[in-house]
Amino acid sequence: MDNTTDMGSVFYGRNHKNFGNVLTKLVKNAKHRVWVVSPYVTGKTPSQWVQNANRRVEFRLLTRMSERDFSGGASSVETLKNCIQEGWGVRYLHDAKESLHAKLFVIGDNIFIGSANFTRNGLSSNLELASKLISKSESTHVLHEFEKIWNSSPECSINLLEQIALNVSDGTENLEKNRDTLSSRLIDWGSVQPWFKISGHSGDRMGPDWDCVGEVNLAAGQTFPKNGTPSLREGDPVILARMAKKNNKDDYIIFGHGIVHSRHREKNDKLQQTVISRVPHQQQADFRRWPSIVWLERIEVVNGKAEVAPWLSDIDPDEKKIRRRSLGRKSHIRISGNTFAWLRDALNQSFKRTNGPITPSANEVWWNEYLPRTERMTLESSDLKARR
Repeated sequence: MDNTTDMGSVFYGRNHKNFGNVLTKLVKNAKHRVWVVSPYVTGKTPSQWVQNANRRVEFRLLTRMSERDFSGGASSVETLKNCIQEGWGVRYLHDAKESLHAKLFVIGDNIFIGSANFTRNGLSSNLELASKLISKSESTHVLHEFEKIWNSSPECSINLLEQIALNVSDGTENLEKNRDTLSSRLIDWGSVQPWFKISGHSGDRMGPDWDCVGEVNLAAGQTFPKNGTPSLREGDPVILARMAKKNNKDDYIIFGHGIVHSRHREKNDKLQQTVISRVPHQQQADFRRWPSIVWLERIEVVNGKAEVAPWLSDIDPDEKKIRRRSLGRKSHIRISGNTFAWLRDALNQSFKRTNGPITPSANEVWWNEYLPRTERMTLESSDLKARR
């Protein structure tokens, strides 16, 4: 064993000891595990480690999934596909509130933490700092925390990686075509919070004949009650649901999704105040009860009746994802990245059955009926300046 691995902290790099060589030597002698945590993964080292290791060694890799990482070359789809094909267990952090930045190498009983990613440059040419844990209690704690995160993280599949490759391939036609659609977008869960937004009210639940298409332009402005001032932020993905009834039981129609364009800004939102002041008199009562508006973009709605849309009771009969009874009279709830992805997949299946989703025309979203586009742009500009 290289005696540098018995030291506390060591610099590695082009003009120092080669970190990749140190780790590779340990992998050859490992008896039971090789676990790696790294946001970025590139190069041939993962494949070489499998080829040179004992067959009983368990290989695990925890990374992250962001199209920006792959399109910019920080991480490699091909390297991750090779990892899966050659026996690595690959999972990715899927948390809306955290973005993976940790680097960890566990090889047998050797545990390194430091700055190096599991990349060609990180293991060879970059100047990196790595520390080997000496304390048994610290080592036990790190392994325990790794296991907790690993067990709660979803597996990375070849299909997912191929979809990512399709989205970022060459950065040309397909990427340009899909750039602004939520159906094909890989969400960067480290920077957003997904939401489940409910429209309608308990006394007006819809049935299978309800027309989803009629909601496409209304979906641009999502309203919230006075006592439910939303904490949605720009960029947050939103699942759109409508209160419904099926077989005499309360249910929810999943009819579309979108992304928050402009969040509610309390009493300073001139755009919001102006739009509400101009809606028909018969709708004023609804707006007095639900006066907070969050504006959405990249909206996609099921192109047909509710009967072809996903119903919560059908796709989640055991209420393992969302407990329908807990929704009550809520206007919106936070959901996990896993739940959002699962609901989005169900919507995508409906989109395929109805020749794709329907999206609102830029000139037909509902506020334009009461507010000319030029005036709206002026108000948006004044709001932006006021916030600055």
